[in-house]
Amino acid sequence: QIIGVPYYNVQITLFVGWFGAIVFSIYYLLVYLYPKRDQWISRLTGTVIYAFSFHLYTFWLQGEQYILSSYVLFPLVTVILLKFIRHESTVLRTALLMNCVLFLLGSGGVHGIVFLAPALVIGCLLFLYFLLLEDRTNWLKYAVRFAVFSSMFLGIYVFLNAYFLLPYFSTAIHFRKQVASAGGFDGIVGWTNV
Repeated sequence: QIIGVPYYNVQITLFVGWFGAIVFSIYYLLVYLYPKRDQWISRLTGTVIYAFSFHLYTFWLQGEQYILSSYVLFPLVTVILLKFIRHESTVLRTALLMNCVLFLLGSGGVHGIVFLAPALVIGCLLFLYFLLLEDRTNWLKYAVRFAVFSSMFLGIYVFLNAYFLLPYFSTAIHFRKQVASAGGFDGIVGWTNV
């Protein structure tokens, strides 16, 4: 109890919040993939299977924010990139949406950088799918659009996350200088063998 709110209430709020975010994100993806009214059973079944998996339950009990965050990010990133590839969203809008989603749900700090990997993997897989299977005639247009999106996305990502990137790199450079002044990594390892 730090600010007058019991830990138990904070934990319940966080767990219900993460669960609600997981259910919303997968349902949003399934509504996008199955938009017809008579496909409600597919949306409901997919949401229940995704949100109530035993694998997720163990991380939920442990309070693993990174895993819960990745469960929320996967469907949202997929929808954003599908809309981009199908030309339902502009390059700038997609880059801003991706960065907002990663900024708000990416766990923040240096640990949030690992959430770029799923976004990049999903993006590359969707790009290759549409390039190789859907539309082979406009491959150069897709490649240029994807390159412009990637550069805009990374630029906005660095700008939004400069609050932790600048101190992180400053500390890393300072640490490297201290290691070098102590004789490098070989000097430190040699010192531990004494």
